[in-house]
Amino acid sequence: MAVNIDDQRLAVATHDGVVALMGAAVKTACHGHPRQSGFGPLRLAAARRSGNAFLRIEPIGKTDCFFQHQLVNLNCSRPSQGNDVRFDGLDLNLLVVFDALIEESSVSGAARRLNMSQSAMSGSLARLRQFFGDDLLVQVGNKMMPTETGLELAGRVREVLTLVRATITTPIEFNPATVERQFHIVVSDYVYDVMLAEVLRNIRKVAPRLTFDLATPTAQHAECFQRGEVDLFITIEDYLFADHPARFLFEDRLSVIAWNGAPARNGTLTMQEFLERPCVDIRFGPGRAPSFVQRLIRGTDLKVNVEVRVDNFNSVLASVIETDRLALLNGLHALHFSRLYPLAVYPLPMPAPLIREHVQWHSKRRSDAGVQWLKDRIVEGAHRHIAAGT
Repeated sequence: MAVNIDDQRLAVATHDGVVALMGAAVKTACHGHPRQSGFGPLRLAAARRSGNAFLRIEPIGKTDCFFQHQLVNLNCSRPSQGNDVRFDGLDLNLLVVFDALIEESSVSGAARRLNMSQSAMSGSLARLRQFFGDDLLVQVGNKMMPTETGLELAGRVREVLTLVRATITTPIEFNPATVERQFHIVVSDYVYDVMLAEVLRNIRKVAPRLTFDLATPTAQHAECFQRGEVDLFITIEDYLFADHPARFLFEDRLSVIAWNGAPARNGTLTMQEFLERPCVDIRFGPGRAPSFVQRLIRGTDLKVNVEVRVDNFNSVLASVIETDRLALLNGLHALHFSRLYPLAVYPLPMPAPLIREHVQWHSKRRSDAGVQWLKDRIVEGAHRHIAAGT
C-alpha cells in the first residue's frame, strides 16, 4: 500500500508491521530541513510501553540512527516526558499536540484531550511557534484560528498521524474470542434500533471482551472519521464519504405512524388525509440534512401541515401518542416502535426515494483485521435481520 502526502511518497511495508517513510516525506510533514549527508529512507516501527502504543522512527539500512530508541506517543494520551524524539530540533511529540490544538481550536480543549495541564499545553504551543517561526494559531474571538502556515502544516501532520494510527498502533492479528478492544462506531438511533443492537448481542457471544463506543452522526464525527479516529461509520448513501470503501447494509422506505386511538379513516391513509392532519416532523442537527417532510415534498408544490418539529425519535413518539397527529418514520423503525407503543403504521400514500444504509470505514483501515471482522459481522447481521422480515 502507498500513500501520497503532498506529492511525497510514503511506502508502507505491512508484512513486518512497519511503515517505510521516505526522508523527503518526513521533511515535508515536519516542515524541517534534511541533513546534507546520511538522510535516507526512515521507517516508523511500533513499540509499546506501559500499555501505550508508541512510534519509533529509525533509518532503513543506515548505521547512523537519527532517533535510536526514542519514542513518540501517538495514541492521543499525554506525550511522553523525557524521551523527546527530535528531527532537526523538533520534538516529534509536538506533532500530536499541534493536531489537538488544530482540532480543538483552544489551548484548554487540547490540554483536556491529551490529559495535559493548560500551562504545559501553552508551553508546547510556544515551542511549536519558536521552531516554525510562525504563530501557527491566533486568538479570534473565543477560538484559536490557524495562520496560513498553520493550515498548511495541519493537513500534512494529520495525514501522517492518521497513517500511523491505522497501520502501526493497531494490532495486526485479531482473535475475537480473546482480544480486548474498544470499537468506535457512528450510527443513528434508527439503525441501532432496527438491527445493530441485535448484531452486537450476537457478537458478545463470540467476542465477550469487545466493547463499543457508539455516537449519533454529527459534523464533528464526520471530521473524526476523516482523521481515522472512527472505526465504522453507518450512514445513508447520500452521505457516504468519497475515497473510502463501504458496504451496503439494507434499504427501507418511509411509512406514516399514528396513535392507534386516532387511526386513519376507513383504515387506509389517503393522500388527502395525510396532507390535512397535523404532522410531527423530525430533523437532525444544524446543517446536517433536510427534515423528513422537507425531503419528501422537495421538488413538489405539496404542503404538509407540520404542527411540531423535533430532533429525536423519542420526541416523535411522545408528540404522536394520544393526539391526532401523524409522523413520518423509516418503515423498519415504525414497525419496531409499533411493537412497543400503541401505534398504527400506514404505507406512505405517495412515491418516495428508498433509504439505503451503508457501513463505511477509512481507506487506511483496509488492513485492520479487527475493523474488517466487525464490518463483516455487521453486514451479515443486517442481511440476515432484514431477510427475516424485521
